Amino acid sequence: MEQETIYVPPTRRAIDHVILNSVGMAVAMGVICLRLSVRHFGIGIGWDDGLMVVGFVFAAGFFGIVSSWITLGMGYDLDPNSPLFPTLMNNLPSIYKGLLVAQVLYVTSLTAMKLSVLMFYLRIFTVRILQTATKLFVGVIVCWGVAFILYMLLVCRPIRANWIFTMTPTHCGDQIAMYTALISLNMITDFLIMVFPLYTIWNLQMRTAEKLALTISFCLGFTVIALGAVRLQALYDLALAANLTGTVEQTVFLATMELWFNALALSIPTLRPLYRQAREKWSSSNIDRSGANSYMPNTSDPLSRRSKRNGPFTDTTATYLEMDDYESLKDRSGADDGGVGHSPQVDDTSSEKNLTNNPNNTRVTTRWAVSHNS
Repeated sequence: MEQETIYVPPTRRAIDHVILNSVGMAVAMGVICLRLSVRHFGIGIGWDDGLMVVGFVFAAGFFGIVSSWITLGMGYDLDPNSPLFPTLMNNLPSIYKGLLVAQVLYVTSLTAMKLSVLMFYLRIFTVRILQTATKLFVGVIVCWGVAFILYMLLVCRPIRANWIFTMTPTHCGDQIAMYTALISLNMITDFLIMVFPLYTIWNLQMRTAEKLALTISFCLGFTVIALGAVRLQALYDLALAANLTGTVEQTVFLATMELWFNALALSIPTLRPLYRQAREKWSSSNIDRSGANSYMPNTSDPLSRRSKRNGPFTDTTATYLEMDDYESLKDRSGADDGGVGHSPQVDDTSSEKNLTNNPNNTRVTTRWAVSHNS
């Protein structure tokens, strides 16, 4: 029969770690909510958004489990001479059981977040070879996640040997080696996912400053890689058998922060339409204040603005449009010009359509605005 856990006063450091991770979770949740809002009022919620929400939910579950350990003795050394030693030994089975579940939640969260950004790439890449490469990468990530979840569940046989130390016979593999492989491969896949779209970004027909902004937003993943490197260092201090309560605190703190930074790094690039709206609103207000309301062509038309800035409609332009804004362009064929000899206009921002069909068709759009100065 499993013993009841005994309350242990949390350490100051453990409380600080929980507070910092709570702030990280709140920020990540806010950014994800903004992402969903942008998509809801734009092209609509997609698989990439759903997978990000799934990843966040599993990350929150992981955080909930490891946070509960602060009242079970996390932060206290497992010292036989300490008066807390009997209490810590009593609570160890609960910590080990939670560790097994937390590991599965952690890998599931990472897998869902990686798949989320790959699904996002499938939305913005229109070139066949890039779509094929992305789909292959999806298969690699799924295999990566399933393999590590199975290894974590089967590293000790029977599974109950993870938290019941008196069971015999048992066999447990090298868990430190498993964690090292997990963190290392996670860093490698994060790096590949992060640099994957950079070539396409730098071939877009857009200003260099905007290319730099997009590159920086995608390269926020370097913070996740840096956290992984610190975790690798902390892993060598982790004593799963000899002193779990005294050494696991830093590892789980960094792992949780990694999940929040991952959610931020993968969601911020999707907020570009929000930035673009704010920039255009600010620019419009400046023009109004300067009194520049004389006769001029209407630049509020998204297609006319893009055609001036981005040049011919190409594959890379289509990619830029998907990331730039999600306004739904209405079909204006025949509506504005009486239907005289123009190609039909399509919804240029729809990620569910091939944005580059017949890219060489002539597209003419004339929009005028006349104002009267009294």
